[in-house]
Amino acid sequence: MSEDSLKKDSEQKAATFMGWGKLGALALAISVPIFYLNGKAYHEGYLSYLNLEPSMFPLQATEYIGETAVA
Repeated sequence: MSEDSLKKDSEQKAATFMGWGKLGALALAISVPIFYLNGKAYHEGYLSYLNLEPSMFPLQATEYIGETAVA
């Protein structure tokens, strides 16, 4: 193979990798708020089932995302 074809092939692979990187970043940017809302709804629903105010047991934003895994 010539040097030009190797260079062209590596540029195509880099462009494909960058495309997947952009797609992954977009998926993460869309999914994090959804995970946050899901965790917040689960936490507040669990506390309201026990007739407790959610303000009695506040969570940080990162903990709401962790609650999504429990839900």
